[in-house]
Amino acid sequence: MDKTDKILKQLASLSERIDRIERSMRKGQDRLVTTDEAAELLATSKIDVQRMLRNGELPYVSKTKSYRISYNAIQDYINERH
Repeated sequence: MDKTDKILKQLASLSERIDRIERSMRKGQDRLVTTDEAAELLATSKIDVQRMLRNGELPYVSKTKSYRISYNAIQDYINERH
């Protein structure tokens, strides 16, 4: 698999995740996403997302040893910055 195919596969996967999140939002559910998913949605790295969580820029829910971030909080963060 060459680099272009790999990128296209990653984009398709991201698009599917976004579609699932949007469908759940239309149902009135606020989905919790992982730091990896938040990084993809915010077009940044997982480390940057973790920094935003520690600095209080993004609210989170702690699930055992990992963070979960509200999809609505991510949307609010994006809207505040644009």
